[in-house]
Amino acid sequence: MRSDVSGSKPIFMLEKLFVELPHLRERSWGAYGLALVLVALATSARVALAPWLVGVQFITLFPAVIVTTFLCGMAAGFFAVALATLSAWYFILPAVFSFRLEEPASAVALGFFVMVASVDVVLIGALRNAAIRLRDFNTRLAAVFNANPDAVLVSDRRGRIVMSTTALPRSSATTARR
Repeated sequence: MRSDVSGSKPIFMLEKLFVELPHLRERSWGAYGLALVLVALATSARVALAPWLVGVQFITLFPAVIVTTFLCGMAAGFFAVALATLSAWYFILPAVFSFRLEEPASAVALGFFVMVASVDVVLIGALRNAAIRLRDFNTRLAAVFNANPDAVLVSDRRGRIVMSTTALPRSSATTARR
C-alpha cells in the first residue's frame, strides 16, 4: 500500500509489473527491433544447444515472444511470433536450412507453437493493457484526491493510514500553531 496518492508507491501489485521504456513504445521501430534481436538470440541459443534439447524445438523461442510482448505490447509480440515461426521452420525443424517440412509432425508442432505463442501474446498483452489502465486511473485518482482542499486520511481495516491528501501537512501545521 502507499502512504499518499502522489505517485510514490503503487497501490496494487499489478502496477509494479508495468515497465515503460521510451524507445520500446508499442508499435515503434524499437519495439520491432527488440523482437528481431530477441528472436535471433533465442534461435541462436536453440541451434547451439540442439544436441541437448532433443524434442523441445521451441523452448528458447517462447521466452523471446513473452519478453517482447511484456516490454513492447501485442503488435511486437505477434511480430515476434511470426519471426519465431519462420526461424524455427528454417533453422530448427528438419530439413534444416530449408522451408520444406520432412514430417507431418513438424507441421503440427509448428501449428501448435503458433497457437500457444499467440495465446501468450493475447494474455500478456491484456495484462500489460490492464497495468496501463490502472496506472492512468491511479494518476487521475491522485489528481482528484489531492485537489481536495481538506485534509483526508484513508485507513485500512487495521487502522493504518494508507493514503492522505497533500493538504494534510498544511492543516496539521495550522492546527499545531493554534
